Amino acid sequence: MNLKTTAGLKLRFWRNKPTNTTIMKTKLIALLVLPWVLACNQASEPKKERELNKENKLVNEKKKSQVSADSLKQTIVVPTLDSKITDGKNAIYSAAFMFAWNETEKKMGGNVIIKQDNSADFKAMVHNNTYKNVLLPTEYATKVSVDGVSGEIVAIAEFTKKLPFSDWFHDIGSIRFNGKGSFESFGIISHYDEVGISQMKIRHYNNNDEFIISLQPKDDDHEILLIMDTKYGSTLKDIFTSAKAKIKATERLVKSKKTASWKTYFTKLDRMAIPAIEFFIKNRYHDIEGQDFKAGNTPHIIVEAWQSIDFKFDRKGATLEDQGYMASDSTVLETEKPQPKFMVFNRPFAIFLKRKDAKYPYFGMMVNNSELLVPFNK
Repeated sequence: MNLKTTAGLKLRFWRNKPTNTTIMKTKLIALLVLPWVLACNQASEPKKERELNKENKLVNEKKKSQVSADSLKQTIVVPTLDSKITDGKNAIYSAAFMFAWNETEKKMGGNVIIKQDNSADFKAMVHNNTYKNVLLPTEYATKVSVDGVSGEIVAIAEFTKKLPFSDWFHDIGSIRFNGKGSFESFGIISHYDEVGISQMKIRHYNNNDEFIISLQPKDDDHEILLIMDTKYGSTLKDIFTSAKAKIKATERLVKSKKTASWKTYFTKLDRMAIPAIEFFIKNRYHDIEGQDFKAGNTPHIIVEAWQSIDFKFDRKGATLEDQGYMASDSTVLETEKPQPKFMVFNRPFAIFLKRKDAKYPYFGMMVNNSELLVPFNK
């Protein structure tokens, strides 16, 4: 999986009443570059020069295929995990934009005062803290500079991650999504696939319409969560929080032997299939642009807010109302006969990338339709 994100903010602020004679135009740009490389393990590491050439080639190819989020009919990019998502549309989140806002807010001195008529996305951005501590301080770098002449403030944050799997998952071939189309997929089709099974865990299983699995890269500090359910929350945070509650409930039941153990491990009857995802999107946060507010006594206005996300997820690798959830069958006997688990992500599902020791993920996506799935080519 490859994930590269760039985000920017441009603000103007006035220290006094904004008249023609007292306007002090100050431009603030916050730039974040987050290249993510989650590739498969190679038999031998290529030479550094060759690796750089490959990366440059990939970047050049991707530049040609970047699309504006405004041109996508079934996908939105949200600035925070708390932002509302739209029924039926894909929703994408990456912490890059919030890293940019955090550096901006610190440079303004904090104490941001919002207005009642500010947009919901702007309010969510100001009040949000789900991006904090999603990565260790050693995993990213930030820098802020101020131009003493123009007053330009530049905040930069960047990090690069490599989270390779031990081996590729199997190519499953064509898969339909929401009963339509034909898309590339990968997964596990046999209990003899010991390598694939060793890279996944069944975190919760109720039936073939409700289950949660995690994929494990070589770096044991990170994990990829995939969530299939019959009903989802109105924000990515709600979806993630609900999933974590179900995982904890399952762990308690397994520990107390009140659920059948076959529900939490891969048997010879089971199958797993995941559609491949790929996109390179540049998004303008129209609901944040134009928002005015105060930081202390200084009025500000956001004149530009954008984010670019380059994401690829395939077999080579890759990112509450139900708070009281408990499994309905609390007295399952261990002698219960195992049932086939068909864990096929062929209808709406969610994916999150996170550090295991972090409270929240640094990337999340609700896949509601096939707009960003990779078409199957025979």
